[in-house]
Amino acid sequence: PVRIPTTFRNFHRLIGKELPNEQIISILKSVEIACEQVTNYGFVAVVPAYRNDVTRQADLVEEVLRIYGFNNIELDTHVGASY
Repeated sequence: PVRIPTTFRNFHRLIGKELPNEQIISILKSVEIACEQVTNYGFVAVVPAYRNDVTRQADLVEEVLRIYGFNNIELDTHVGASY
C-alpha cells in the first residue's frame, strides 16, 4: 500500500470549500482508502496497492470531489482569465 501524509488544510485549499474533516475521512473510507494517525490537523491515507491511480495528495482530493460531487462546489462569482 501507498502511504500519503496530508492535511485537512490542503483539502480545503484545493477544493475551494471547507468540508467537515469527518466527511473527508468518511468519503475516503467509502472508496477503500484507510485513514490512520488522524488528528485535527491531518492524517495519513493508506491506499491499497490495486488503486495505482492514487499516488499523491491531489489524487485524494479528486476522490473526495468525485464522491462529494463537483457540482456541489460553488464557483466564485468573479472569475477572470487572461489571453
